[in-house]
Amino acid sequence: MQGLIVAAGQGVRLRDIARSKPLALVNGVPLIERVIEQASLAGVDEIVVVTGYEARRLEAFLRRLATRKNLNILTVRNLAWKMANGHSVAAAEPRLADRFLLMMADHLLDPSIIADLISTAAGPDEVVLAVDRRLHNPLVDLDDVTRVRTDSQGHIVAIGKLMEGYDAFDTGVFLASRALVAAIRQDVEAGGSGGISEGMRRLAARGLARVPAAPAPVGSGRRSCPEYPAKARLPPARELQKHLSCPPAESHREARARMKADTVSRVHPGQAMELATAAAIESPAA
Repeated sequence: MQGLIVAAGQGVRLRDIARSKPLALVNGVPLIERVIEQASLAGVDEIVVVTGYEARRLEAFLRRLATRKNLNILTVRNLAWKMANGHSVAAAEPRLADRFLLMMADHLLDPSIIADLISTAAGPDEVVLAVDRRLHNPLVDLDDVTRVRTDSQGHIVAIGKLMEGYDAFDTGVFLASRALVAAIRQDVEAGGSGGISEGMRRLAARGLARVPAAPAPVGSGRRSCPEYPAKARLPPARELQKHLSCPPAESHREARARMKADTVSRVHPGQAMELATAAAIESPAA
């Protein structure tokens, strides 16, 4: 399975903490490395990273990471990185397989959640979005989170920020197809922003966007590694560090053994949001 990671934006809300958001350290590990590690543990064997802002610095880090971890990491530079995030997906089109996993550079999840999404059956043009149905999470920034409304069959009928009548949050992890790239391009041609949500909205109108058919139960089992919104009330530093003590602190072998042995019901990810605390994040020296 191929993975596409969008890492081109400026990360303005983290500018005082890290020059490059993907390289911001969480428990001593850059965000982008954690995202790549969780994807690798879930079965992704090729990673395409779209860079833009601070591209040279990020690309240099990714080359070192690929060598150090023996990973297959490719980079694509998005010259329109100031535009909506869908432009990064479109920039990667020449490198994309027909089916790929779309992720954000700052969304931290349990690898088993990604593995479940990868194993989801989907039609050739369908896009499946992992969602969080825990609507009362106090850490969610309701002014910024992308909201999702689904029907009884799990089809997405609406997606966007600040909309009413939603029943889930977008986690930023998609089992995607090239149809999403086409939908993003169509949105741009029609005068839209070309965001990922705009592309998903167009697919939803055609019945090609949905959530996993049988999501794992919420509120029990292992937790995911959450990120914290800029406007949320943050936990004390000790609690934040505890929450962020997730892979890749453990080895691939240890993590795979733990995942195999874990028979407890797993929860879907908490809504992945932008980190905004100096207690657990600092800019790397290199």
